[in-house]
Amino acid sequence: IAHQGDCSRGMVRVSSGEGGTIVTWFKHQTLMTKLMTCSAIIGVIMTVIGTLGVMNLRSINANTENLYEVQLNSVRQALTIQNNLSMVRFWVLRVVTAPDKEHQEASLAKIDELSKQNDENKALFEKLISTDSVRKLFGEFKEALADYRTSRKTTIELAMEGKQTQAMARIDHETRLAYEAVSKRLAQSVEATQTEARQQYESAQALYASAKIMLI
Repeated sequence: IAHQGDCSRGMVRVSSGEGGTIVTWFKHQTLMTKLMTCSAIIGVIMTVIGTLGVMNLRSINANTENLYEVQLNSVRQALTIQNNLSMVRFWVLRVVTAPDKEHQEASLAKIDELSKQNDENKALFEKLISTDSVRKLFGEFKEALADYRTSRKTTIELAMEGKQTQAMARIDHETRLAYEAVSKRLAQSVEATQTEARQQYESAQALYASAKIMLI
């Protein structure tokens, strides 16, 4: 009864500035009606809080799915590209130092295979990009990759012509610089993707804390 009286007085205070109509109506209601009214108001408040909590939980789930299915997958594709680039560099050196054409052709086949894999991984990575900043960095990576492939092709052509000394000189300078440039651009794309993933994780954590408070 004391709780009911407090609820009644609270409603009177809240409604006192509204012209007195609700206050007058409430004063003339029976004890049971007043109690049911208070319960209904509390029920509405709890429903709103529960709905907000459920919405936050759905947002957390969406962020988590994005984190695992998009962000981490993007990083995995990028790491595969970098590993393949390292292997390509190794096989380019094998082309230059190969003792005969047969060994050179075998090394070229490896380079072609790895390059094809990188083109596939590159397309997969690009499909997963969700921000303009990452898209811009990845565009710079693709330009650097094209430059590296051009430099690499020139080096290989020299080696195939029997000009190993000139080809080795290019490996130590032009081709090396092009490789370092493409690796740097790829690393920047990965870093930007990881930053985005961290932001989404922090957002999910904040939503979780908010939803937890509401549901409690």
